[in-house]
Amino acid sequence: MQWWFTKADRRVSCYYFYLWDIDFGPAFVKVCTYFPYPAKVWLNGHEWAKCQAERAGIGFTELSNGFAATDDPVYCKRSVTGSAPA
Repeated sequence: MQWWFTKADRRVSCYYFYLWDIDFGPAFVKVCTYFPYPAKVWLNGHEWAKCQAERAGIGFTELSNGFAATDDPVYCKRSVTGSAPA
């Protein structure tokens, strides 16, 4: 029995589906084109918290991925940790 290994370049294709949800904000689904067709769903918790603060009428200064300042930090912390209804 003889065994060998040959390295070859393979191209892997992936499809991205970009979404915008009222509650979660921006999101995407990534589906690869090879078996077993793995998929990844990406949601950003900071964007969710920003959407919840906007819906509650809380003023805030946003960063690219979070808050720089907020009018009600206690509410924002409680909504993110799940200890209060958002």
